[in-house]
Amino acid sequence: MAINRDALNTLRLDPETVHRSGRRLRRVWCGVLIVVALAAIAVAVDLLRSGDTVTVQTVAAAPGDGDAAGAPLLSAPGYVVAGRQARVAAQISGLIVAVPVKEGMSVRTGQVLARLDDQAARARLAIARNQLRSDEPLVQEAQAKLAADQLALQQQNLRHPQARTRAAQATAAMDTAMLEHARRQVQVDRDRLRLAQVRLGYSVIRAPFAGVVTQIYAHPGEITSSPVTGASTARGICTLVDMRSLRMDVNVDEAYIRRVYAGQPADAVLDAYPDWHIPAQVIGVVPTADRERGTVRVRVAFDRLDPRILPQMSAQVWFLNDARRKPDRTARELQIPGSALHGSDGGSYVFVVENGRAERVPVKPGDLEGNRIAILTGLQRGQQVIVSAAAPLVAGTAVRVKP
Repeated sequence: MAINRDALNTLRLDPETVHRSGRRLRRVWCGVLIVVALAAIAVAVDLLRSGDTVTVQTVAAAPGDGDAAGAPLLSAPGYVVAGRQARVAAQISGLIVAVPVKEGMSVRTGQVLARLDDQAARARLAIARNQLRSDEPLVQEAQAKLAADQLALQQQNLRHPQARTRAAQATAAMDTAMLEHARRQVQVDRDRLRLAQVRLGYSVIRAPFAGVVTQIYAHPGEITSSPVTGASTARGICTLVDMRSLRMDVNVDEAYIRRVYAGQPADAVLDAYPDWHIPAQVIGVVPTADRERGTVRVRVAFDRLDPRILPQMSAQVWFLNDARRKPDRTARELQIPGSALHGSDGGSYVFVVENGRAERVPVKPGDLEGNRIAILTGLQRGQQVIVSAAAPLVAGTAVRVKP
């Protein structure tokens, strides 16, 4: 087959045409790259311009609200406890025959809480009483015999020689000793009778004071005894609580105990009644600390008791400022939100706004109360402290306070 050379020549590319097309394509790509670069530069400039000023939120450094009468100084958890309660137990071992009280029952002083089997105690009492009755006549007999022998001695002194007189004197002395022995025996019998009466009284367990029975541990048919013997019901008979002695034991962090004092007003809220605020007052501070928990126990009394207040209820107590008491140093300390404080043990600092810029100010922090912290030194009242910022801050950063 013959090749058409003219046709092949028509398919050949012109080198000049190819060169001109390549230059045109390079110019297009260069233009695209220039446009992209200019756009990137514009975006960077905008970012830089927007980053020159950081938007921040500030708060004025001001004293805490401790200066206001009735303002809370701090709060702490606690429990309702009874200042007077007892686990009533029997003083002797015995079979329980009756428990006439129930849980929740109010009892008066001396009311019977339980009875023990008293047959043996009554038998011992009868024996002691009969023994006394038997020995009492011996005293009378000894007294009569002594009187007769003393009379005989007087007659011997008048009629008989000295030897018989000495014999009569010895007889009288013996009668005196027998009389003394009879009297002592009667006294022993009387003591035994009283002991038998006391032991019989132990078979009846009575309330030592007026109160409410909160728990019962023993029931008829059980053997009870004092707690030291380890019997089956050594727990006692029942728990008796004087509801008039209810108060609160509050565990205050030892770092804040200097803010609590006797007579300080307080506000208590029971967990069972979160909307009920109960006026209270500090009785005193127990002079010892719990080393494991780092707390000090504070006793708080209710201004007025209420039937809804029950032993062992959980409570939250707010200790209030007393207008009659001169505010202490904590009431004059400047306070700021805890989020505004920076640094660590090596040094604490805050950022404040001065002339439109963030300035770093070293401070000495104090006690933390909730989300606010006291500042002891470094700040002045009214300074605008930066609480939050849209970007990390360094000293000298231009800032704009968010309205």
